[in-house]
Amino acid sequence: MRAVLLAVLFACFNSATAEDLGVLGKVYPIQEESLIEAIKARLSAMQESGELAEKHEELLEQSRQYAQRPPGVDLPRATEYRAVPVDPSFTLSRDIVDAEGKVLFEKGLVINPLKYRPLTRAICFLDGDDGAQVEWLADACPSPENSKVVLVNGNVVELMKSLQRRLYFDQHGTLVARFEITALPAVVRQSEEILYVEQFPIQ
Repeated sequence: MRAVLLAVLFACFNSATAEDLGVLGKVYPIQEESLIEAIKARLSAMQESGELAEKHEELLEQSRQYAQRPPGVDLPRATEYRAVPVDPSFTLSRDIVDAEGKVLFEKGLVINPLKYRPLTRAICFLDGDDGAQVEWLADACPSPENSKVVLVNGNVVELMKSLQRRLYFDQHGTLVARFEITALPAVVRQSEEILYVEQFPIQ
């Protein structure tokens, strides 16, 4: 009996919701312009006026300037020789597991990357806008086979052409902070399982 009653109620509900209520108010056509059409019209106007080509050239120039001179960091010249040890070891903040959930390395494990991948070449840091530091480079890090050069400031493209060697750039001073470099020029070398940061005074 209960099943029959539910069936009747359900039928009544469906018939009620399917009822055509008609038009309740006056309908007006949409007067607002389509956003896509507005964008197309704006781009077309910019293209006809030449503004689009100007914007394109501005973006290209900004990209060229960024590639030639990325954001760096300002550091003072070294006034005395210093050799500061830096331990690259770090501690795992969580367990490292494989695809099946098996723990490979436990949380709290201290790892020294130099045990697995030694620093085979010295890393020379300098300010490319300082001519004296650029000249210092020829004596301090003359061989690309034994050293890498990292700029913290300067025009990368021009210096690569003048020095005839590959250069790297430390954007926003990430490596400078990691190696705790406080003055330039500086050289990072490995000794056993420790890194040493040497800062050199120059005239």
